[in-house]
Amino acid sequence: MIGGLILLCIISFVALAIIGKSVSSTAIKGTPSGNTIDPAAAAIISNAQTATGINQDTAEPTGITSTFTTHQKLYLIFSVRSHGQDGYMEVKWYQNNQLQATSAVTPHHAQYDVAYFQHSYSTAGDAYAEVYWCTQMSCSDARLAQVAHFTITSTSLVPSHDGLVLSDADRRTV
Repeated sequence: MIGGLILLCIISFVALAIIGKSVSSTAIKGTPSGNTIDPAAAAIISNAQTATGINQDTAEPTGITSTFTTHQKLYLIFSVRSHGQDGYMEVKWYQNNQLQATSAVTPHHAQYDVAYFQHSYSTAGDAYAEVYWCTQMSCSDARLAQVAHFTITSTSLVPSHDGLVLSDADRRTV
């Protein structure tokens, strides 16, 4: 009886491990570039989050969210644990599975443990940011470390009255 219970626990654990692996490999195949996450790079760059702001004193994200509006500045913040190694980082910004922009290659100094990039989109759609770790300044050896998924929605505007501007109409004196 106890042996059967132990065997059932082991089978359950193995099944959960297999399910977990299939989910994560599906997520990796879904990157817009088609690149897979490099485990060594992911060990250096981790915890990618998107936010509406950043605390300039602590480099902590403020307004963590995965939904932004067009023309809104978004921040991609992540942890960097380079174990005393300087390096470089690059972010590729995608929308609707098309590359929209690539950040400038940014140097990383080993004493820092947080980094962030900012970007905005002019159209609504499904968006991703891919973070790459490089050891060369040209990023010719770029390895995908993190992928963040977020949504860009249209900016809602108050409708104008057939294009007429009526400012200060209530402040005239006769």
